[in-house]
Amino acid sequence: MIPDKALYWGDNDAHEFWESEDHELLILRNHEESFWTAHRNCGYLFGCRTEAEAAERLNVVLSPTQRWVRRNGKFILEATSHA
Repeated sequence: MIPDKALYWGDNDAHEFWESEDHELLILRNHEESFWTAHRNCGYLFGCRTEAEAAERLNVVLSPTQRWVRRNGKFILEATSHA
């Protein structure tokens, strides 16, 4: 779909997710669920068994270089020690 676009990991206490910096693409799962869903521009695309499967189908990279963290009620990207 979007070759080599990076998605970064985050957790909002209800969902574990991978999201692009521009918020276009999102892969998420509810903590209580075992399956993941992929979304583009807030619209549902498909369900899958793993985040890696979703990334492969979207043709994106799950990057460990940054992560989404909550600061003052908003999620921002923060560099990780994996960079």
